[in-house]
Amino acid sequence: MKFSLGIIIGAVLGGYIINSLSDEQRDTVARKASDTVDKVKGNTVVSSVSDNVGDVTEAASQRVAGVVDAAGGKVADAISTEPTT
Repeated sequence: MKFSLGIIIGAVLGGYIINSLSDEQRDTVARKASDTVDKVKGNTVVSSVSDNVGDVTEAASQRVAGVVDAAGGKVADAISTEPTT
């Protein structure tokens, strides 16, 4: 909730600031924002992370699935070997 509230406040404040700027100032802000986005897109670290995120997610999912399967098997074995009364 705190995160969402921060986004909402930031969006409202940003909108107010942008609307109070002159056309020349808006163009300057837009140009700087575009340059910043281009720098981030061209960053090799960001590129490497974004390229490998799918591989990491798949490996983590497989690892979790393996652990859950093993734990389920141990629980099933423990239940089946308990004496019934």
